[in-house]
Amino acid sequence: VGKFPLETVQVMERILSMTETRLSRRERLPVEKHQGKVSVPAAISHAVTTIAHELKVAAIFTPTQTGATAEMVARYRPSVPLIAFSPVLATVRQLALVWGVHSVLLDREYENTDELLRKCKQLALASGLVQPGETVIIAAGLPPGVPSGTNLIKVEVV
Repeated sequence: VGKFPLETVQVMERILSMTETRLSRRERLPVEKHQGKVSVPAAISHAVTTIAHELKVAAIFTPTQTGATAEMVARYRPSVPLIAFSPVLATVRQLALVWGVHSVLLDREYENTDELLRKCKQLALASGLVQPGETVIIAAGLPPGVPSGTNLIKVEVV
């Protein structure tokens, strides 16, 4: 960035902000394809951002081991906060660098889906990221604790 690093970053930020606001929704949310096919995780991640926008949810929750779910959803630039929950410190740190992701460290791995989602809601409420009575959408890979492709969409009230 040369002799003017602060000014360089400020110009880059202005360009990116202007570009993102001027792109149409369809241009910002392309469905990712590999060899002409849409994967289940890509389809779910794209759907989650669309549903979140249409339902005007307060946030998107992505419980994750590896961060893959949160990274995939972030690619589609959701218009609401994206909160990733992981029991893996390295994953939480990695996700802190991903566009639009607020990463939260879980105290342990959860084997039960209901228990995991209850803990995610509790942490989001305690941190002020969501308020009681707000609606959230959840994208995750099941079963919990097993790295797998994203295969769940769930809408819930916290």
